Amino acid sequence: MASKPGEALQRHPIAPFCTSRLAEDRAEQGSSRDRHAAYYAAYIERFRDDLRGGKQREALLQLEDELENLRLAWLWLAERGDGATLYAMTHPLYNFYNYRGCYSEGSRLSARSTSCRSRQLEQVGKGGSKTASRRRFEQR
Repeated sequence: MASKPGEALQRHPIAPFCTSRLAEDRAEQGSSRDRHAAYYAAYIERFRDDLRGGKQREALLQLEDELENLRLAWLWLAERGDGATLYAMTHPLYNFYNYRGCYSEGSRLSARSTSCRSRQLEQVGKGGSKTASRRRFEQR
């Protein structure tokens, strides 16, 4: 297990080569980031109930190991304007930051995607200047 999020991937000898190759092909880079984000959106969803139940400690440890990947997925989804997936990730990610006491970090991450989620909610008629999930992060 990596001691820091993403550390194992960064130490892999092929990582710099893969990164440079992806940078050369914008379409493949976008597709790869889409797959990465989809994987981590599904990954965090698996911990939704565990974060509030008897497996909370294990869930927090596993999510902490993947926090950098979750953060990168979140930012990519925000950049792509995928408010529905961001919304689905909000509750478990909020619980993670809340239980770890990392309120300002969670709020900063949420702030970077608020405009995306606000636009998405306005399109389905539930608009407002702040989403409920952003307010949840800001309550701290």
